[in-house]
Order: sequence, then C-alpha cells, then structure tokens
Amino acid sequence: MKNKLIYLCLIGFIGISNLLMSCSQTNKINYKEVDKERVKALNKEISEQGITNIEEIANLYSPKDLYAEGNYSYEVTLTEDQPNYELKIKEEGVMDDSLDGVLSIISIKKVGNDLKVTNIKQAFKCKKDRGQQEWGPEFCN
Repeated sequence: MKNKLIYLCLIGFIGISNLLMSCSQTNKINYKEVDKERVKALNKEISEQGITNIEEIANLYSPKDLYAEGNYSYEVTLTEDQPNYELKIKEEGVMDDSLDGVLSIISIKKVGNDLKVTNIKQAFKCKKDRGQQEWGPEFCN
C-alpha cells in the first residue's frame, strides 16, 4: 500500500511539473529583428542629441502616442545588468485598423558615458481577423 501511495505521488508530481513547463513555454514570445540600418540610424540620433538617459531612448525610438484614444496603454520597463541594459516598450490599443499592439525590446550597452543600441527586436499583436492574437513576429494584415 505504501509503495502505491509513493507511486501515485510521483506520478502526480511529474504531471504537475510537465504542466508548469508547458505553461512557461507558451509565454515565450518570438520576435522579429529590426533592420540593422534602423539600429545604426537610432545610434546616430542618440549621439547627435547627446542622450545619456536610457529612458530617453524609448521616447526617441517609439514615443507615446499623445493623441491615442480608448484602451491605449504605453509601458516602458528597464532591466539593468551593467554595462548592458534592456529597454522594453509595450504599446497596446494603438490607433491602427489591423495592429493592436507593438512590443519592442531594445538592447543597449553603455561604453564610457555613451549609450549604444546593439539590437532591436519587435513582436506584434493583431486585431481580430487581422493576424495573430498573441505576440508574434509577423506584421498584421
């Protein structure tokens, strides 16, 4: 009887572990890499404007839509692992007939007093019947 109970507990534990792993994997977002020329142009703007505040890069790359209506949201988060930074810009409820949201991840490296964007990737969320309903690399149609 004791062995059966241990066996059932082990089976239950394995089942719950698999469920948790599959749930965490479904939250993985696939991104589209932004063209390196856009990264180069952004670095040029950062240099020309003398930007030294990382949050200002979010405003430079994807400014908040001050004229948006309805359920528009704009959220910027910063993760630091000096000298590397990750800037995440999440916009939802954008004013577009097919696009519902844009998620941008900007990788930044601080070199001395200068900030250099090393990579930008984006994911998109589409409005109903216009493409994927979850964040994905394909642009909406």
